[in-house]
Amino acid sequence: MSRGSGRKKIAILGVGLLGGSLALALRKQKKFSLLGWNHRPASRHRASKIVPMAATLDEALRGADVVLLCTHSSEVLSLLPRLPERVSPDALILDVSSVKGAIVEKASRFAWAPYHFVPCHPMAGKEKSGPENAEAGLYAGKVVFITPLPGTPRAVLGAAVSFWRGVGALPQVM
Repeated sequence: MSRGSGRKKIAILGVGLLGGSLALALRKQKKFSLLGWNHRPASRHRASKIVPMAATLDEALRGADVVLLCTHSSEVLSLLPRLPERVSPDALILDVSSVKGAIVEKASRFAWAPYHFVPCHPMAGKEKSGPENAEAGLYAGKVVFITPLPGTPRAVLGAAVSFWRGVGALPQVM
């Protein structure tokens, strides 16, 4: 789905170190409309220095073409069932959680998930957290493990691989 500017809307849920670094890398490309969301107001304020922040989850997700789940894995689990009716019908949904078992198990319960959700685990990070420690080059040259759900179409998997290559990462499909 295109915006008036012709740019894809990317919603970044959880703008901390990982989500903030994605925002900075994507912002450099100037071809996306970015909107972040953090569930705590204090976190939204800190993250607003990196990316415009939505006041509500619905606002962040409305019409999103790409959703980046950069929250804690427990929050990813609670967000998954709330996504399909709030995003673009052909949205790509990626996560960055290191914990895959519970997320893949929950996602596998949803008929829509293989056509939209591609679990990912970037091997990137720092000893410091928070948006104030985000950096545009955090993913450059770093491996990202992509663990598609059973039945994920090639085109969806290809979109996930392209996304990660676009921020300089080295995607590895598992």
